[in-house]
Amino acid sequence: MSKEKYSFLNDECAKFEIRKHKWMISEQAGREIGFATAAVDWIKNYGDAWRLYRFSKLFNQDNHTELSVRQH
Repeated sequence: MSKEKYSFLNDECAKFEIRKHKWMISEQAGREIGFATAAVDWIKNYGDAWRLYRFSKLFNQDNHTELSVRQH
């Protein structure tokens, strides 16, 4: 995925982070927050930092997917 054509909503790792954010803000609000609202909030508050991290050498996709299985 190139930086020039990057879209948060086309990146499964970013969508996983948005779903986690949705859960957290729903818990804080005491009611269900929709995905679109959570996505706008997450992109506004964390999007720039996420994009820098996503394309850095520190990024490990296994930490940002629902299907990751960690070996102990």
